[in-house]
Amino acid sequence: MPRLTSKVLCLLAAVAVLMSCAGPTATRVVRRHSGVWQSQGYGHVLAVDGTRVRLFDVAGDVCVEQRDLDASFLPFFDRARLEGDGATMVLASALDSYEFRFARVPALPRACTPPTANTPRANFEAFAAFFAHHYAFFGLYDVDWPSRVAAARERVTEATDDAALFALLRELVLPLTDSHIKLEAEFAGTTHVHDGDEGPLERSLAADAARRGIEPRQAIAEFRRAYWFDGIGQALLAGRGTVAANQRIQYGMLPGEVGYLAVVSMGGFVDGDYDSLRAELPALDAVMEEAMALFAEKGAHSVIVDASLNIGGYDFIALALAGRFAVAPTLAYTRRAADDPQAREFAIHVEPAKGRRFLGQVYVMTSGETVSAGEILTLALRALPNGHHAGEPTRGAFSTVLEKRLPNGWLVGLSNERYTDPQGECWEGRGIPPQLPLPVFGPDGHDGHVAAIRALLVQIGKDAEIRSTLQ
Repeated sequence: MPRLTSKVLCLLAAVAVLMSCAGPTATRVVRRHSGVWQSQGYGHVLAVDGTRVRLFDVAGDVCVEQRDLDASFLPFFDRARLEGDGATMVLASALDSYEFRFARVPALPRACTPPTANTPRANFEAFAAFFAHHYAFFGLYDVDWPSRVAAARERVTEATDDAALFALLRELVLPLTDSHIKLEAEFAGTTHVHDGDEGPLERSLAADAARRGIEPRQAIAEFRRAYWFDGIGQALLAGRGTVAANQRIQYGMLPGEVGYLAVVSMGGFVDGDYDSLRAELPALDAVMEEAMALFAEKGAHSVIVDASLNIGGYDFIALALAGRFAVAPTLAYTRRAADDPQAREFAIHVEPAKGRRFLGQVYVMTSGETVSAGEILTLALRALPNGHHAGEPTRGAFSTVLEKRLPNGWLVGLSNERYTDPQGECWEGRGIPPQLPLPVFGPDGHDGHVAAIRALLVQIGKDAEIRSTLQ
């Protein structure tokens, strides 16, 4: 499935809004297997009768039907198969090796007949239940969820209006500073959004904007332009770089025969959006072919993959990009549904790309702004025998965003998966620490990025000298 950060979600109506033409494909492959199917983890129930597919979000006594299948997780899947005696259905995608398993059950859960009503109290209970049953990291943030819910429940009545309910739900999750938590609501003619953690740089820029008397959005836009065009385009690449993939990728050569590839998102390469799902990989491949050719032509001995401002996107894009530097299939990480004690660890590998590859040394640069699928790229490149990690620790938000809908239609996003690196370490909430620490943005610095790349170039030169003496 796509992994989209809170920032990426701001570009979409929903995390899994994919091509509308993908919806019929997903429902068609599911429709072949009539029955009621309950997911192993994730809290989904599918009711399939051969002509119609219905999708429900479930958590204990809560059940909410998702009315718009094209805005659900289903469009990502184009494969469905039965295992064993037909008691298990597996959904998969040609884009991703991870599989979702559904067990056949006799009937819809009792809570779904009928589904949960749309009342203030019922919406509160649905929100509380979705987190109680599916959120994986209360312990990490030292949050006593049952106690918080019990105290908040006393403040909800059937007269609670939308504004008060939104404020209360937001208050419930405030201690969970998780970038994959989201609450999005439409009321009073306005979209209201709560993000679990906007990141250290954005907080610093917002504070700077307040001091300057400007809007935070203006400060962020100014910073991104300076980072992309002034810092990378001019200071590092001296105006000789190439900007591609809807300005999401920039590449060129740095001094000392070092290739450079900056990637600010894992997707959005087509039409500047994330909804052209199956066109994203061809767009990436076209750019990577050209970048790899340039590095070969210029005799690069090392490449910097700069993910210091990567806001995430699709896992399959991160893995495909890492495959351009892979010598052989390599375990990148394991993934499991943490809301199901019986869920298996699913091993995810970096597979060598079929096109041009660079097999010299590759250095990934990260910061606290490297989040979600940007962190998947980091895990994948670190795992390679020729991979190195420099910069600042990543954000620490790995789980694919699990989306739920409240009875009133509000969107809820949360983390229900556990990712571990090849050494069995889970970096959720902490971020992946670099092997070569370098200040990139710092607690309040906005202009350390160019200096960090130049410092890395010095280290790469030293590493190259050491390798030459060992040959």
